Amino acid sequence: MVAYVRKVRTASGAVAVQVQVQVQVVGKHRGQRTILAHVGSAHTDAELGILVEAARRIAAADQGALDIEVAA
Repeated sequence: MVAYVRKVRTASGAVAVQVQVQVQVVGKHRGQRTILAHVGSAHTDAELGILVEAARRIAAADQGALDIEVAA
């Protein structure tokens, strides 16, 4: 998750200041980070929970399973 402050100009001309959280699925190979998927941005705790769960599902799906046969 990446949190940052965002300034947005509103229709009335005022500037709204928001704290925004981005949820990303990131892989790491030889010290290099790669963004595998940008899941979304959250403005509330509820949105954040939904995005984090979605990111966990994406990360779990990216994990390969080994097909190992064990002799009895």
